[in-house]
Amino acid sequence: MRTLLEMDFKNYKEDGTVGRRPSVRGVIFCNGKIAMVHSLKYDYYKFPGGGIDEGETHQETLIREVLEETGLKVIPNTIKEYGQIIRKEKGLYDDIFIQENFYYLCRVSEDKSSQSLDDYESDEKFSLEWVTPEHAIDVNENHNHSELTEKVNGKHMIERETLVLKKLIEEKILTKKKERAVCFVVRGDKILIEHMLDGHEYFDIPGGGVDKGETPEEAAVRELKEECGLDGKVIRELVTIYNEGGYYDAEHCFLMEVDDAAVEQVGMDPELAPDAQVIKNVEWRKLEELPERDRAWLFWRGLLSIPGFKKTAFGWKNEISYPGK
Repeated sequence: MRTLLEMDFKNYKEDGTVGRRPSVRGVIFCNGKIAMVHSLKYDYYKFPGGGIDEGETHQETLIREVLEETGLKVIPNTIKEYGQIIRKEKGLYDDIFIQENFYYLCRVSEDKSSQSLDDYESDEKFSLEWVTPEHAIDVNENHNHSELTEKVNGKHMIERETLVLKKLIEEKILTKKKERAVCFVVRGDKILIEHMLDGHEYFDIPGGGVDKGETPEEAAVRELKEECGLDGKVIRELVTIYNEGGYYDAEHCFLMEVDDAAVEQVGMDPELAPDAQVIKNVEWRKLEELPERDRAWLFWRGLLSIPGFKKTAFGWKNEISYPGK
């Protein structure tokens, strides 16, 4: 993991005893705000996290500490390294205290439980708050933190968290990226498929970007209407796929239903000129009628959790034949 900063306060006895307490902290953000722990007693903000227990991995510590301090449940496959800050100063019990603080970017599920605070956390009245990083920096730098700042360790801890917040702003980590919504519409053993020609020929399901102010569900309904001329209803979300480094930060995949008597038609992408449309046809196809490459994308988006399609795919065994395209 890259080192963001080394904080060496040189206020310790050289060649003295050394104590270490590595920790893991979560950087959790959504819609331009970040999940922070607010100490109501001393009025400062910190990232949720804490010390690594013996035998724990960084990931296990992150999940446990975030849950205990905030009640938020980290989604394991969204955890990504951000950076570490190494802090070296006079210790409370040893001559020198060295702490490696490992920061991880991660996302949390909508399911939330109650906090499980230890004595000192309860005494400080830890509270989960979603705030802008600018607000957290202002509070940490300009508010009165009472007697906490009289303790060297407390003052330096607040400085550390503030430095990470500034780094996140500098690197534009918290900037909201675009989200996408796609939908599966099925009739019997067939899937509503768009025949696409966008530099190359392929088959895909309806979907597109989530507009500002829209929920992913609303975007799925709108895209189905725009691209296929169908009024749909979301049944359930199949999976959310998080992409690091891609154009879309997240893709929400829904199972939807339409009236059995409704007739599909080729729609238009309002963002493209009439002569630049990429949807060439809308049709119902069985899974085995799709190229292997395009089927792989459907499996990734949760197709096998729709009743019937898992049975179809597992029934192919080694006898499956592939379409020519």
